[in-house]
Amino acid sequence: MATRYFYLILFILLTGVACSDFTEEDIEDDIVMLLGPADGAITETQSLTFWWEYLDGATKYRLQIVRPSFDSTISLELDTLITENRFLFSLYPGDFQWRVRAENSAYVSAYATYSITIEEPQNISEQKIVLISPKDNLAVNNGKVSFSWNELTIADNYTFEIYKDSWQGTPAMDAEDITANDIILDITDGKYAWGVKANDLDKKESTPYAHRIIYVDTKNPNVPELSSPDDKSNSSSKDQTFKWNFTEDDEVTLVSYQIQISEKNDFSAILHESKADDKQYAYTFENTGTYYWRVKARDKAGNESSYSQTYTLSIDQ
Repeated sequence: MATRYFYLILFILLTGVACSDFTEEDIEDDIVMLLGPADGAITETQSLTFWWEYLDGATKYRLQIVRPSFDSTISLELDTLITENRFLFSLYPGDFQWRVRAENSAYVSAYATYSITIEEPQNISEQKIVLISPKDNLAVNNGKVSFSWNELTIADNYTFEIYKDSWQGTPAMDAEDITANDIILDITDGKYAWGVKANDLDKKESTPYAHRIIYVDTKNPNVPELSSPDDKSNSSSKDQTFKWNFTEDDEVTLVSYQIQISEKNDFSAILHESKADDKQYAYTFENTGTYYWRVKARDKAGNESSYSQTYTLSIDQ
């Protein structure tokens, strides 16, 4: 008996591998076409967009950058796996090589490799700041926020600014000059635009500002109020649309909803559970009977309300 189970499990595993190989395109003999920076490029620009052509059959790409070359590596500057065909990254003066390979769940392509030289920059105004975190339009539920950006070796310091609502909004604090390439702030709930520029104090020149949006939302959403069908209502239709009201006062980020339908009033056995972006949800029951439903709200920052009151619905013949 044990032997039979062993071979059955082995067959399932082998079949699963075979199916995976069959569904994924074989890209082992392919190579990614690199587009830029050009092979052998010499530039003073430290913040560069590395990009390449998409490869049919690939679902992601591995980008690596080393100094000075892959044959005699001194330092690994970057090793990342991404789904897009471009990546913005800052380097410092020196010789580097970068390479990309395509991957899917079953195969990897060969690497394509280019070289690049970064010369000591003479004019900071021709450089650009690469913001690292938080990501653009990120919603966080913690008021202590860490901001960071890539270092520029030519910079003497950086100017950090943050505004309410937009980059053209009201300053949330005075502009701050700092020598580090990060800053941690305590911020109240709201939408903010934050930005950074790098400064060369001797030449009195700066990079353009790079800026992003962030939402700080630390409060739980309001509790939804059920509206239809009425509590303890009866219906002969198995097709039902559940509706509720929601007060959006003081909400910083968008709210979605979670609806639960149960055959038990303590929701110990959930018949159906789903996300709803609007304040209503359509559902078709398979059987007649008495059901219980409730809804809670969840905002973009991950805060959740309590569940609403519970309504009862009876589906009759």
